[in-house]
Amino acid sequence: MGLPSGQLSDWRFPPSAGCRSVHVQEFPTTYVAHLDEVDPGCAPVQHLFTDAPLVAALGVGGAVLGAIVGSVRGTVLGLAGGLAVGVLVHWAVTTPPPATTR
Repeated sequence: MGLPSGQLSDWRFPPSAGCRSVHVQEFPTTYVAHLDEVDPGCAPVQHLFTDAPLVAALGVGGAVLGAIVGSVRGTVLGLAGGLAVGVLVHWAVTTPPPATTR
């Protein structure tokens, strides 16, 4: 599983003894592979901060925003709203434009 970026599927090879792994994304006309320093199956939080720092930063930012809104409103719903804003900002920043055909 990987962040949605237009891929058809994601492939992860079993992690090495050091918890590193190869992540392959399958797109309609190509494959993209990279090495994860920390496999998400071994340490999900460390994987976010090491291999997906933008996601981690937006998640923390969204949580902080939600905590502020929640404290003002006095509800837990503010925290969920802040997390949703973080996810939407991440999606807007990282989703590539649609592919064009020739």
